[in-house]
Amino acid sequence: MNLYIDIFKKDKRSLIYSIILAFGFLISFTILESSPRNFYFLSGIILYVIVLFELYTTAEHYHDFHKNKSHAKYDFESHKSIQLAHHLFLPSALFFGLLFFTYFNNQPSIYFVIILLAFFMFLVLFENIHSYYKNLFSINKATNFVYDLITIILTFLWVNIIANLKASEIIDFKTSLILFGVAIGVLSILVIFRHAHSPKAFINCVVFIAIVVLSLFLFNNTELSVMAVSFIVTLMMQTYIIFVNQYLEHKLKAEDFLEYFIIGMLIIAILNIYNG
Repeated sequence: MNLYIDIFKKDKRSLIYSIILAFGFLISFTILESSPRNFYFLSGIILYVIVLFELYTTAEHYHDFHKNKSHAKYDFESHKSIQLAHHLFLPSALFFGLLFFTYFNNQPSIYFVIILLAFFMFLVLFENIHSYYKNLFSINKATNFVYDLITIILTFLWVNIIANLKASEIIDFKTSLILFGVAIGVLSILVIFRHAHSPKAFINCVVFIAIVVLSLFLFNNTELSVMAVSFIVTLMMQTYIIFVNQYLEHKLKAEDFLEYFIIGMLIIAILNIYNG
């Protein structure tokens, strides 16, 4: 609760940029409805420049702020990997995920949901980035939760986009499998990257990627809709994140496998519903 109080009362920058992005998406959706699609993507690029401007100026502001404090132990360069992964890749993937998802699922009924999602996700993401720099590169459990939530949303968005590319015959099945593997691979590696760098963790990551790609190969022989595939793979990613969190914190118990079994049964039930 204190996080949201800080957002609305103390630090208006994240709020202002999130409102700008929300209005920008609204304008882009209006363009999508009334103008050629090239104008929609052009408006998206202009809006993305605003995202990059916020990310860059935030990093520069805290860079100068901490450098001017002689008592602060500050090493900006050694945290470049974190910056690229969480402060450039995640916001960029979220932005273009929302942009392309709306393009392929172009229904006015989802516009409001996408605008709200964009507002709240970028608000929390920008606030966490500010907090990261302000507290000298400190990532707490709340921040990890935010990144995990964004990873789950990104899984749904990009699986849906790639599945739509295949359904529209823009790409073939083999290319879609490669893109699925890359997308799930990058997102699952980021989960490991946030929590641990142990060999066992990376082995679990590789196994998970293989399971997802194999599942998608099997889904090709079913009549599952694009949305159903998106939900199922997202459910698998959520299960993977829960497993990683519990495994790395040594909180994985025998009864937890019951939860994974139930989730597996839920996936099978969805398959049966769509195939029935």
